[in-house]
Amino acid sequence: MRLVATACLAGATLLFFLGRFFEDRHGLFFYLRIFGEAAMVGGLADWFAVTALFRHPLGIPIPHTAIIPRRKNEIGRQLGEFIRDRFFTPHNPLLIETIRSFKIVYRGTEWLVKKENTEFIVRRLSHMLGRTLSVMRDEDFSKFLNDHITDYIRRNPIAPHLANLLSVLRVENRHQQLIDEGLRVADELIQKNIPLIKKLIEEGTPWWTFGLADKRIFNAFITKVSEFLSSVTSDPHHPMRMEFEAYYKQLIYDLRNSQQTIDKVERFKNQILDNPKMQDMFSKIWPGLKTMLVQICQKEDSELHSYVENLIVDTIVLFRSDSNTMKQLNDAVEDFIVQLIGRDGKDGISNFISETVASWDTETTTRQVELLMGDDLQFVRINGTVVGGLAGLAIYGLSMLLEKVF
Repeated sequence: MRLVATACLAGATLLFFLGRFFEDRHGLFFYLRIFGEAAMVGGLADWFAVTALFRHPLGIPIPHTAIIPRRKNEIGRQLGEFIRDRFFTPHNPLLIETIRSFKIVYRGTEWLVKKENTEFIVRRLSHMLGRTLSVMRDEDFSKFLNDHITDYIRRNPIAPHLANLLSVLRVENRHQQLIDEGLRVADELIQKNIPLIKKLIEEGTPWWTFGLADKRIFNAFITKVSEFLSSVTSDPHHPMRMEFEAYYKQLIYDLRNSQQTIDKVERFKNQILDNPKMQDMFSKIWPGLKTMLVQICQKEDSELHSYVENLIVDTIVLFRSDSNTMKQLNDAVEDFIVQLIGRDGKDGISNFISETVASWDTETTTRQVELLMGDDLQFVRINGTVVGGLAGLAIYGLSMLLEKVF
């Protein structure tokens, strides 16, 4: 289109010269000269205007030309401020409606509840955590723990979080699996410590039995304990399990509703946080614990990965089963994002746009903007040529009319 626009300007020049040389032969050529002359002026003026946007016309540094290269950074700043002030405000109904249309929590939980997605997230976060721990100095972690995590735990009640964690464990009876694991560990400890148990029984029986009752007491103890552990393990309705279930439910309720229980948990929490021996013990065991965590995080088939994945899925299933909780959580997340973007993040968006534009190469940016506007710029030149010629004829006709009238 640039060639077409230039051809129009050349055509207007040709019409001017044709009219100039032949206007004495016929009156039509006189009007042709007027049209060509005015079209040349219009075409040249618009060529100058279009060219001045991107560069100095004919390379001459005329003031107020090469506008885009000269004001690129200012344009980027003004563009950023315009977008910030017109789009990213917390009261912009379009911004609020757009964010709400995403239904972030609903879509996020729908995506996360799929095992392959949860596995992907856990593996990625685990590797990131492992790399972070491996390069973090112990003193830096201790400072981070005291400045952020410990302070957060101290300021916020922990009882509701414990109640939520226990509720999650009840999904698919995972809390009963704790009993199974405890019974397995107990049986394993008994089998490993049979000599010690036998020795304790021998020390506890009277001397005058001459050891005759030791073997019978020992065998009875081992047999009864094994039978008890086996019965609890095999019977899902065992009285001990029922007692544990009732206590478990009551504990969750008390952690949420009993001020006495909440206060007791808070006192225990503060005793732990304020105990210098606990802090000293943690600082001593942390290096070994960090090494173990790094190894677990870097291990592809870690059982901890599977446990965390199942815990996340169970938590999401628990939330999705309660429509009111899901709605409240979704509304809270959406309001947080709106406030974050509209109040705290809008300056960051403006700075990002202005700094991005400022980082662009001036010549490349100018060329890209010119290509982006493309044919429209050339049509400005074509229209200027045609409209200029018609305007010249109209002005001449109007002047002739005024001379006849006055």
